[in-house]
Amino acid sequence: MVQLQYVKIKLAQILLFAALPFCFIIIASIHGLFDSRLKDYQPSDLLVDRSYRFIAALENDNGEFGFWTIDDTLPDNLRLATFAAEDRRFVKHYGIDIHAACRAFINNYICKNSYSGASTIAMQVARLQHGGSSGWYYKIHDAVSAVCLTLFYGRERVLKQYFTVAPYGNRISGAACASQRYFQKPLRDISFAEAALLAALPKAPSRMNLFYDKGVSLAKKRASLIINRTCNYGWISKQVRDETLAELASFRKPAKQIRSELNYHYVNAVRKQITASQNGGVLRTTLDNALQDSVMAIIDKMYYKLYEQYAKNLSAMVVDIKTGHVLSYIGSIDYDSPHGGAIDCAALPRSTGSLLKPFIYAMGMEWLGYTSSTILTDLGFDFGTGKNSFIPENFDRKFQGPVLYKNALANSRNIPSVEVLKALGVPAFYDKCIALGLVENNGLANYYGLGLSIGGLYCSLQQICEAYLCLADNGRKRHLVWEFCSDEDSARVWRQIIEPDIAQQIKRYLSDPVARLPSFPRGGNMEYPFAVAVKTGTSEGFRDSWCCAISDSYIVGVWAGNTDFSQTKNMSGYEGSAAVVKEIMMHLHKDKIDGLNDIQFKPPERYIPAEICKLTGKKADKFTPYTTTEYFKPGTEPVEFSTVQQMVPVDKRNKLPLTPGCSAPSELRRFIVLDPQYQEWARSQGLEILPDRFSPYCNDNTIIDNYDIKIVSPKSNSRFYIDPEMPDGSSVMKIKCSVVPSPKSVIWFVNDEEYMETVYPYQLSWKMQKGKYSLSAKVTGTGIRSETIVIEVF
Repeated sequence: MVQLQYVKIKLAQILLFAALPFCFIIIASIHGLFDSRLKDYQPSDLLVDRSYRFIAALENDNGEFGFWTIDDTLPDNLRLATFAAEDRRFVKHYGIDIHAACRAFINNYICKNSYSGASTIAMQVARLQHGGSSGWYYKIHDAVSAVCLTLFYGRERVLKQYFTVAPYGNRISGAACASQRYFQKPLRDISFAEAALLAALPKAPSRMNLFYDKGVSLAKKRASLIINRTCNYGWISKQVRDETLAELASFRKPAKQIRSELNYHYVNAVRKQITASQNGGVLRTTLDNALQDSVMAIIDKMYYKLYEQYAKNLSAMVVDIKTGHVLSYIGSIDYDSPHGGAIDCAALPRSTGSLLKPFIYAMGMEWLGYTSSTILTDLGFDFGTGKNSFIPENFDRKFQGPVLYKNALANSRNIPSVEVLKALGVPAFYDKCIALGLVENNGLANYYGLGLSIGGLYCSLQQICEAYLCLADNGRKRHLVWEFCSDEDSARVWRQIIEPDIAQQIKRYLSDPVARLPSFPRGGNMEYPFAVAVKTGTSEGFRDSWCCAISDSYIVGVWAGNTDFSQTKNMSGYEGSAAVVKEIMMHLHKDKIDGLNDIQFKPPERYIPAEICKLTGKKADKFTPYTTTEYFKPGTEPVEFSTVQQMVPVDKRNKLPLTPGCSAPSELRRFIVLDPQYQEWARSQGLEILPDRFSPYCNDNTIIDNYDIKIVSPKSNSRFYIDPEMPDGSSVMKIKCSVVPSPKSVIWFVNDEEYMETVYPYQLSWKMQKGKYSLSAKVTGTGIRSETIVIEVF
């Protein structure tokens, strides 16, 4: 009885031991069955320039290259080479090659003559998808998975998956990516010899590294074996074999494509601007590598001049106007520079200086009806409100008095631009900045205030170039284009932001070298032998030097400064960036440097010319001393003649005007007659203006009942601050009054109370006290009184 029980136990142990392999096989098979799906992989992209020259190979999120989707039609030479190398009977079996498996078993475990593999392409796909683990468990897993994959998806899908995930060395997965990296051609264009090389690599991709001589030698040896096999199998003729072997023998190590340090910032910018390809592959960008090199060479040549001015970094962009293509993108001087070279300065928001003025002036023409004859005031003025004072200054600390609209913009005068912005309203212009892509819709218009016109808004060079593209393209807002596409595609999406004729007028203003005088000299960094609209910008403290230029074909933008926001050595946009922009623009237009082209853009279609007075903007006649010809939309040209120059009877003895009815010996003399607020400016310019007093030889009893009296300084709503370190009562303000014709005296009123009577030149020295005051002046002996101004002292 005991013996029978012992036999049963032994039998159970034997059965259990025999079942373990069976269970092992069952578990591995079930695992393989559930793994029987073709996995999706994130493809990487290969960036090339517009001429298909290498820029960079972009990794996927796992730090790998490749996994490009294979075209529907696989090249036959790659099929044959891969079948010869990996799976001769691929088209006959369903994932497992029984013939090869039996041969491998006999060679490896019975005869032990040599190692022979039996892995099919389907089995390799299964292994590659789970990470390439080996051992009997995964051999069974891969075999079952291979059969299921072949039955579920078909041989063609399995073969494409193999060419998508197979390793080809240098972290490259997939034949399509390998073909582009090693041969610089798409998979469909490779030769049979190149196909054999690709087919050889998956066996030992690290050892057969095609970027090294030893790897090339090993790969060529295995490729020769593959080529001979295809001939032995009857798939190619001996003649094709010999030709292919000869081509293979001539194969040399391919050049290793390395991302240029010059393009580091561009690559990062492109990755942010474009959507990665769903299928992976070659991504053709708009960059022109040859132009990129030329632009960098120009920057290198001029950098020492910038460095002398303590500007240690620079960024530059070139944009094609027709397509919006970004042709060149320099993010910094040197990526490894100790002066912040790793920072992409073209994407870094900086104070814009005067760069937004063209859009302010365009909006003034569109919204307020301003034209080329509009006169702006370039005099000291406080534009602040409440207790907040805002007194802008011009770059040269000078005034130009009454200035034409075009000249105010071309000279980049700060005070007139603030005047236009205030008339428009800050919120309205802020909305325009949002439409131009210069700022997000964050509701901060009042935060920036009138400082929007003189650098209060921080923008990147990318944003500036996109905004100037709108100006260059007749007011049509488009995005910059980073991925290459046809001209029609890139121009398809746009929105009219500025009226076309107004955009053309602004470009014409900015391309007129005469209109830039006297702020910018002739023949300098802003004048070209062909039409170029140029705008510079300089931020507070000379921290930013800007220039953006528009030709008929290109936009060139340059920023120079320091990434730590330190000051330069008084380097303006004209002295710094404009010089670099000019060199780049001249390089782009080598065919136009002969000086035979118009140096100013043409006026808008159907606009008509009219000669106007520079000092009044009114229609000029033959007696008008300072004139210019401007173009107007029909119906907007001035019709009233200028009276800036008048014939006035003067006393022959002292050349002073005569009072009405005066019998003193007289003669007629021409004088410039301007608004009283411009009198002091006119005198400083040496203009022969009408004297503001009469000849003393005239009869004192002459009655004059028509005086023009105006307080010219300070401006109404100005704010003043008493220096706390000054003794009480020592802070004195000079209040100036202009009266035409000149009376004997004027009476000043403070808060509607008579304060003091003064004689020529009618200035009141008033001791400031804290408070709010109203001031006015009256011609003595008459009821003629000036408008009341209001000032506040703190």
